[in-house]
Amino acid sequence: MKKLSVFLSLGITSISIISCGSPSIEPSLNQNNQSTAILSSKKDVQAEKPVTKQKVSFKDAKFNESDFSKFADAKAKTTYKADVFKKSTGKNDIFDSLPFRTYSDFESEVRYNSYTDYSFLDSRNGSYHFNKNYGAYDYARDIYRASNDEMKRFIKMDVLANSLAVNGYAINYNETHNPPFRPEYKLLPTRAAYLTPTFGEIYDYNRYNNGCPYIAWDLGRAASYYQANYARYMGLVMEHGPTDKYKVYDYIQREISSYAGV
Repeated sequence: MKKLSVFLSLGITSISIISCGSPSIEPSLNQNNQSTAILSSKKDVQAEKPVTKQKVSFKDAKFNESDFSKFADAKAKTTYKADVFKKSTGKNDIFDSLPFRTYSDFESEVRYNSYTDYSFLDSRNGSYHFNKNYGAYDYARDIYRASNDEMKRFIKMDVLANSLAVNGYAINYNETHNPPFRPEYKLLPTRAAYLTPTFGEIYDYNRYNNGCPYIAWDLGRAASYYQANYARYMGLVMEHGPTDKYKVYDYIQREISSYAGV
């Protein structure tokens, strides 16, 4: 691991951005921007399960606190800049090394294994982002020495964070990624991806998990906020290195509820 940390600290990184993630970013919804109104057809989306938990207001909710949430609160002024995507070196056959050969393969995986994630997926932005960064995913696999399963989760997190849609309408595309690995961090981004929820996962956690209070969300605000803070969430997990993903879920659910609760 010492050799890997030194190697990664030389600035050989895998993910890029056009903008940077910063603490508690409040996204601009830009309702008049033309890119907000991209309709995605989801004719086969099934009916959503009813919420069985009692809804409470944010001010009356009792949220779970942990060592991770205290760490994240203490890091409120820390800026986590998203990494710069580098393309594949071309030494490997990327079609043999990555878990998805095409965007269609990726979308089918999400559709059949992550219903909620699929319901929030904009195919147009998803396809654009996947194809734009495909070579960089191969580079990330090499630099982080990731397994096939790790890359499947890593790619899923990255594409879904950049292709969110609510009620069939896409959130503004504003490319974001995890921050680059640094020697003082405890987790590689491919490991942090297992502990950080997708928007669909945190949505389900808020609505159905009995371990947290249920706060009704304005979904457009919630999805925009998640996307704007994605790099920060991944950076916090990489730096802290929690072992319990629900500590991360609790923190993100509380923060989104504070911004988008209704």
